[in-house]
Amino acid sequence: MLTITDFINILTRYYKSPMVQIYELEEHKIETWRELYLQETFKPLVHISPDASIFEAVHSLIKNKIHRLPVLDPLSGNALYILTHKRILKFLQLFVCEMPMPAFMKRPLEELGVGTYSNIAYVHPDTPLIAALTVFTRRRVSALPVVDCNGKVVDIYSKFDVINLAAEKTYNNLDVTVTQALRHRSQYFEGVMKCNKLETLETIVDRIVKAEVHRLVVVDDESRIVGIVSLSDILQALVLTPAGLGRKESLPSQPMSMESVVPDREEDNQGQDQRQDLDQEEQNQDQDQRKDQDKEDQNQDQDQRKDQDKEEQNQDQDQRMDQEQEEQNQDQDQRMDQEQEEQNQDQGERHGQNPLQEQVLDQEEQNQDQKDQNQNQDQRQDQVQEGEQNEVENQDQYEIQEQDQVQEEQNQDQDQEEVQKDHVQEQDQDQDQEPGTAEACQEEETEEGA
Repeated sequence: MLTITDFINILTRYYKSPMVQIYELEEHKIETWRELYLQETFKPLVHISPDASIFEAVHSLIKNKIHRLPVLDPLSGNALYILTHKRILKFLQLFVCEMPMPAFMKRPLEELGVGTYSNIAYVHPDTPLIAALTVFTRRRVSALPVVDCNGKVVDIYSKFDVINLAAEKTYNNLDVTVTQALRHRSQYFEGVMKCNKLETLETIVDRIVKAEVHRLVVVDDESRIVGIVSLSDILQALVLTPAGLGRKESLPSQPMSMESVVPDREEDNQGQDQRQDLDQEEQNQDQDQRKDQDKEDQNQDQDQRKDQDKEEQNQDQDQRMDQEQEEQNQDQDQRMDQEQEEQNQDQGERHGQNPLQEQVLDQEEQNQDQKDQNQNQDQRQDQVQEGEQNEVENQDQYEIQEQDQVQEEQNQDQDQEEVQKDHVQEQDQDQDQEPGTAEACQEEETEEGA
């Protein structure tokens, strides 16, 4: 998971001065930074399954000192949700309203000891921004109250405000003061949310949920800083403490002397905190490594079984193919051996006879070969003669057809000539009949006149 803390670690690692640009931030890939970061410390991803309870989620968040807990699909490994302190506390506030309120909700913070009241990390208005970022990484806190010279809280600088450095690309000059950096807030800031240690836990929960902030600064009547109440402190009091899981560190209810946490002023406190953080981190790493090792062993066993099954299948298939190939080769070798043996037997039979018999056999084979050649030659000659005869017959048939066609045409011409002659004769007869008819008509007219 890539968070604002990673961005802050990159800035504190590579920043030198305003005159030196941080090229690594723009050129490095996430993979490159991960490799560099893992050389110093290894932190496996902390996550839970969808079937886990709210109690397990709260316990994991507080125990590992993280602010975001991914919920992963156990089958695909994909992230389904991201749980945070704010979301869980808002759900608990809505859910607790439907149940009888515990008696400790009416008790004040001072009596319950909820919050941090000693060794508080804070900065001054003129603290360099690079020093504030260093406090974030060394103290592993998410916000730093800005306190003036009189100890009064005038502002607060959180990790979320560091995003403005990336948005405006002003990370090349981290020597500016915290006050100058806070002037570039991208969202409207209503002011520092405060409380006092005499207020009840119920009031604190309602205020922090409605304001949608991650912490309240505990102040006295003169607005001087007394302590910090974070979402982790509230979830610890609501969920883990009633279950018998107390805080790892006892927090005094009375305010103690405060010192600024700029790196050059609290080396002893930082060393103690770092040792505690390292011890806790080593315990978490051992536990996570054991879990990861168990999971890895299970995956390896499963992969080995799959690979073994696949290997057995491939071996069976290869054996079948080799057996089939071997059978084919054996059949081919047997046929070749049998043919060779038959040839050897023939040659042995010939060599076992006397020279005269061998000559007779050779003469018979030559005669047979000559006879076969003669037969083949006769067959070819017969085919040639048959082809020539067929060609002659085809030619005769073609000439006969041509003669028949010529005779038919002559007959047709004769028929046409006879038809024409008949037609001419009929015309002549018609002409001979026409004069006789005229004379008969004339004789009839003479007889009528008489």
